[in-house]
Amino acid sequence: MFDKLANKDIDLLQAYNRKSGPSPHETLLKAVLPPLCIVLVYTGIFAWQKVDTLANNRNISSLNKEIDKYQKKISDLGEKEYNEYLSYQSKNTEILDTIHALDSYPVLSSTPINAFSNVLSNGMSITTISYEKETFTVSLSTKNVLDIEEYVRALRSSDVFATVEYKGYQQNESTVSTGSSNTSSKDKEASVTVKTYVFSVVCKLKGGN
Repeated sequence: MFDKLANKDIDLLQAYNRKSGPSPHETLLKAVLPPLCIVLVYTGIFAWQKVDTLANNRNISSLNKEIDKYQKKISDLGEKEYNEYLSYQSKNTEILDTIHALDSYPVLSSTPINAFSNVLSNGMSITTISYEKETFTVSLSTKNVLDIEEYVRALRSSDVFATVEYKGYQQNESTVSTGSSNTSSKDKEASVTVKTYVFSVVCKLKGGN
């Protein structure tokens, strides 16, 4: 066996005579592959958008055919029937708009009414309450002007209203009879002047638009 190996010529420099460096095909692939991948990605996105657009166009075309069919049925009606159709369509639109508006309003319950009454101080009373959409307007009267600030602060600290706007107060004076007075020889009707402060607040419920 060793004799056969000895008879063969062994070139020790053969390994050094090989071509060094990457293959030209490998260099070309490295240069072309990244932009090719980008092109393929964009081509895929474009193709998907094209398919989606075609599908939407088919749906639109189908809907247009349905609309044309109903329009033809409507046009076949007489003038009276067509005018009635338009009238019902207008009423239906108004009803739908009202329903959408009501759906956007907060649910009205006894909670805000209780919030107004629970924080009343002694001598304070509610005179009127009005409600429009999600907003309450409350008018009150009190004999102590300092109670107004406390009342507004209590409403603002509650968890019922999004905003509480104070609209100011107006002072009213009235004369109240207290009965007879014995300060002189003849009884005289005694009276005192009572001051009342009327104020209002505008409260918007939480959950409104």
